[in-house]
Amino acid sequence: MKSPKLYTKLLLAGSLLVASSAFTSCEDFLTILPTDQIPEESFWQDKADLENVRAGAYEKLTQSGQTSRILMWGEIRSDNLELNNMSQTTISYLQSAVLQPTEAIFDWSGFYTGINYCNLVLEQGEAMTVEGKEVDPSFTRRDWNIAKSEVMALRALYYFYLVRAYRDVPFVTKSVRTDAQARNERPEATPGVAILGELISELEANVGTAAENYGNQSDNKGRFTKRSIHALLADMYLWRGCLLKKFMDKTNHGKVNMSDVLASASTDVPSTPGTDTPAEGGDVVSTAEGTTAVSDSYVTADGTPITQAYCDGLAEQCFQKAQEHAQWCIDAVRKDYNEEYKNNTNMSEELKTQPYPLYRIENVSQGLSFIDEPYNRIFGTLNSRESIFELQYNGVNTYNSTISTYLSGYGDSGLAPGYMTISPSLIASANAVDPTVGFGKTDVRLAENCYYQSSETRKPITKFIARSISLSDPSDITKTELSNYTFRRSSDLSVSWPVYRLADVMLIKAEAIARSKNPANLEEGYRLVNELFKRNNPLLKDPHASHNPAVANTEIDEEFLADRVCSDYGGTYDADGNRTFAKKQEDLLPLVYRERQREFIGEGKRWFDIVRQVEATNDPKATLTDYMTVSNSVRTRLSQLYAFYNPIYSEEIKVNGVETGGKLVQNPVWDRYTKK
Repeated sequence: MKSPKLYTKLLLAGSLLVASSAFTSCEDFLTILPTDQIPEESFWQDKADLENVRAGAYEKLTQSGQTSRILMWGEIRSDNLELNNMSQTTISYLQSAVLQPTEAIFDWSGFYTGINYCNLVLEQGEAMTVEGKEVDPSFTRRDWNIAKSEVMALRALYYFYLVRAYRDVPFVTKSVRTDAQARNERPEATPGVAILGELISELEANVGTAAENYGNQSDNKGRFTKRSIHALLADMYLWRGCLLKKFMDKTNHGKVNMSDVLASASTDVPSTPGTDTPAEGGDVVSTAEGTTAVSDSYVTADGTPITQAYCDGLAEQCFQKAQEHAQWCIDAVRKDYNEEYKNNTNMSEELKTQPYPLYRIENVSQGLSFIDEPYNRIFGTLNSRESIFELQYNGVNTYNSTISTYLSGYGDSGLAPGYMTISPSLIASANAVDPTVGFGKTDVRLAENCYYQSSETRKPITKFIARSISLSDPSDITKTELSNYTFRRSSDLSVSWPVYRLADVMLIKAEAIARSKNPANLEEGYRLVNELFKRNNPLLKDPHASHNPAVANTEIDEEFLADRVCSDYGGTYDADGNRTFAKKQEDLLPLVYRERQREFIGEGKRWFDIVRQVEATNDPKATLTDYMTVSNSVRTRLSQLYAFYNPIYSEEIKVNGVETGGKLVQNPVWDRYTKK
């Protein structure tokens, strides 16, 4: 029997190693375990070899360098968390919108290492299952098609993080095996909108062959299945649609599809001196001569000009597809829900009739304690019914140290904040019932996310750290004591990292509805958002008691009446009981964004949400005003679209920057911090 083998240090794609000084010899990057130095041509001999490298691609994403960057890039730049440890100057600069390319947090090499693992698997799996040339009789082309869907999705997730963080990045789909290849192949950046289009096309073509059940819950939630691929597609479609909006008004616009081609060479056209009026399809630069330099314009492979009308039409298709894929996931979770409860004779009427298969907190009464079942299931026991995809850490080979380092930890001295604490803006209105920003006093997520009763000014984060929560009074969550929590100890590094869960796809669909043109399902958009609010505010009651049998003829404290938990989700009634849906589409998106902020604190999503809105509107100022709580100095520094993206790591620029004969150009906003 052959010894188990695994590539443990795989050469990065193209020149995507952070510095030329890092190159030594090929053996340093293609290390095989055990140390018997088996040549690569002898490696890919059975299915187990392929499975080992596939597992390595997942493991790379779970390493602390990647998990912490997901939090840094997607969350810490936002207004969700406040710096607690002032010695962390890197975070201080990040939150102050001073992004310096020399900071190692902008090193993307770990993500490209994972991508290279995926590329290797995709190439070798295809070669190993050629009809008539199979290397392992137990590994058929059908088996490979299942695995290919999975690995394509994992590679797409890697790229999706890079696009959200950097916008335009090198797109490498071939593996790199030698030092010389890495030195010679220095790829240019590809527009993020085109990368997403290509990834979407790949997944659409292969999602049908993806696995539905790997045989155990950990794999079903920790590996890409048909369900999680649909979730990823929904998210990528939503993002691609927003990137396409206002596309022709954005700096450096070009191709939107990988197959787009140049329509014409650069030309100079007249313009009014001192103005920035572009010709259709081009960038503008005002000149002293009163001309505007127009970049090359693109057409699709069939000759269709890339105009704003074309982009708007494509964006609308993306928003529709986002809804379809999100609904596919909701239906899949509903199927599990029905199976779980079909023989449950104790199932309440509320659970039987709820529109979405959510965990619920039932039978709460003012002044009486209750168990926070949704939190305990989703974040306590992990791999829950509502989970769609979450990164797995076993605490032996993979460790989720990001939680205890950046959020909080629990040990002999009790609960201690990490580098970050909850943002004061999220708890500023905790004595209200339904504030616009942050948590009200009936929202259980207040206790789920922070220990409000802490004597410290900066409240420590409890999400992920708490294994279970039992609350004392649903009418005032601010009273939750430390004794209401059961905590994981800081030494427990096996906490999963949620990538997609039911709440995600519900709010993705709601946002896609909000961004669509004249949606016929606007009421459903409100229902999706409000159902999550309702589940997290179990004491609040429908003010239209006469139209809601669940609360009719009961005494209700008027303070706890809330339209957002109505069964009609925005309907109004006249004196005769006739209902009219009167909500406006423009009010839905802010509602979605505030609910996303409450729902996903600490999950690496908030900053990406803000970037997506900036892309959709091409209006940084309005986005910051309407959706974030930031200082005036930060607002000033974030006045351009590219300010919302990361700089390319300076060591990467040394290897592949245009000034050294490479092809990468530094983010124009953050280039000011580059040492010349």
